[in-house]
Amino acid sequence: MAIHEPAVAQEVDERTEQISIPYVPKDLSDPVRARHLLMRIDAAALKACGDMGGLSIPTQEIIEWSDCHHESFARGVAAFHSPWMQGHMHYSNGTTMLRSDHLIYQPDVLVNGAVTWHIPAIKGALRATANYNGKFLTGLGSTRDENTGQGSVFMLNMALWHQVYKNVSFKYEVQNLSNTHFNNVIGSKLQYTNNTNYLGRGVYFHVILDYK
Repeated sequence: MAIHEPAVAQEVDERTEQISIPYVPKDLSDPVRARHLLMRIDAAALKACGDMGGLSIPTQEIIEWSDCHHESFARGVAAFHSPWMQGHMHYSNGTTMLRSDHLIYQPDVLVNGAVTWHIPAIKGALRATANYNGKFLTGLGSTRDENTGQGSVFMLNMALWHQVYKNVSFKYEVQNLSNTHFNNVIGSKLQYTNNTNYLGRGVYFHVILDYK
């Protein structure tokens, strides 16, 4: 399997690096191995979109929430025939064996989608991307009621680009148009909000040079 460049509007849009991800059949049938495979797909998607050591935290966050990352990850999962994984785990708090119906860093639901409207009159396009991550477990407590995690998140992004000269295009992008915020949650079913982190919106302007 390889993560390829985004399939839409590549005339003026960003390119991504192609990265191969080796796997064996057991990676799809074993829940623990499947979770690690998802983490490898996500890491490869980030790298394909420009992530590397030494980047500033704001730059890393831009890459993490970019359309490139979300679309590359979705295509990577689809390349494995979009397996549906469900599982639970047993763990010990030192004295008692406990059960969790969640797996560490494994969202209950993960959905990504994108729609692109090509506009020949401006030699450009309008694109909307939507991403939904279900709640997931991040830490185990000494009791099930003390388990911690991140709440579900929905994010909507919009982008418009058009050609202004033969080899020059402008792109306007709004990240987090839906004004999404993160909830840190706690509880046996991650049902209680502990605190909320507000992200705000990001507005970006790009000048794209294409010398093909």
